[in-house]
Amino acid sequence: MPMLVVEHSGKRKAGLLPHRMVIGRLPTVNLFINDSGVSRVHAWIERQGTLPDSSYIITDCGSLTGTEVNGQLMQEPTTLVDGDRIRIGGAKLLFRISEHLPADARETDFLPKGQDLAPTKVGVLFDCACGAPAWARFTDAGKAFLCRQCGQHVLIPSIPWARARIAPSGASQAGESDIPDAQIGDSTDGETQGALESGGGVAVATAPGTCSICQTAIGAEDRSTQCPECQLTFHADCWQQNFGCSSYGCSQVNVLKKADPQADAKAVDEISERFPWEYALLGAAVFALLAGALTFGIPPALAAIAGLAYLIFGKPRHRRVLVVVIALGLLGVLTGIFASYFWYYGVELWTKL
Repeated sequence: MPMLVVEHSGKRKAGLLPHRMVIGRLPTVNLFINDSGVSRVHAWIERQGTLPDSSYIITDCGSLTGTEVNGQLMQEPTTLVDGDRIRIGGAKLLFRISEHLPADARETDFLPKGQDLAPTKVGVLFDCACGAPAWARFTDAGKAFLCRQCGQHVLIPSIPWARARIAPSGASQAGESDIPDAQIGDSTDGETQGALESGGGVAVATAPGTCSICQTAIGAEDRSTQCPECQLTFHADCWQQNFGCSSYGCSQVNVLKKADPQADAKAVDEISERFPWEYALLGAAVFALLAGALTFGIPPALAAIAGLAYLIFGKPRHRRVLVVVIALGLLGVLTGIFASYFWYYGVELWTKL
């Protein structure tokens, strides 16, 4: 039996795959993933053929962050095989052909959820005439929509999960300035709905206010962000998901990306591991042995202490070299004391032993 195992936010669930499963950040899709890196309609999996000789194909819906299969970013629809690993935003999905669900996963079904939510709250989730899933604002119902999958203009239906019809020529396009003043409520995941985002397509944006990332119109109700450097305008959520501006050469590119202290510490550790500190200390010990002859053995004493400290508290790869460093340091202390007393005071300490 084909199934999908989902891991996200420390939780693990699994269920049998339906004939068709839409994945995204909308609460009404089959697999709802509340993650800022997931588009409202991100991807879909559909069965081709009849059981038991059927196959399952996953298609990315033109999402902002893309879909990975086995670590590779998808460029075209991909046929899934047993054991394939899928990554969508922060969620990890595992496609399995098995008779039993994993014992450590909570059993779930992948039926569409949130059907009791008002369309004005979540917009309209519908299918293009070619079958690709898409999403639009409720106020855009009846307007033209350009599908990325088939390249056709279709009319956005007003009924959720309805199949869109081919748009007649001259139809009003979604995103134009004649959108009604009806207000759109916040989505259930706390984010304001954008002008138009789809899995299978994107609105034909002819209005001046167009997001420079997703290339859809920015409506009057939408939160927007303007780049302080190049003055381009974006949907606020697109700006956040893109970590800043999308313009090549702009200083605001990746401006929202935070430095990862753990990654920086790891990089420092890797540099430290590559640098041969043991041999550097060995060279310092040899120099200190010579310099200690006229300084009462102080430099070799410091070299011995440094070698001992690195041996105890560091992560040496060549312990024997550090033992030599310590030995040279101790030798330098003795010879330095004898040589310095003889040089400065004419005292032959070795004769008094």
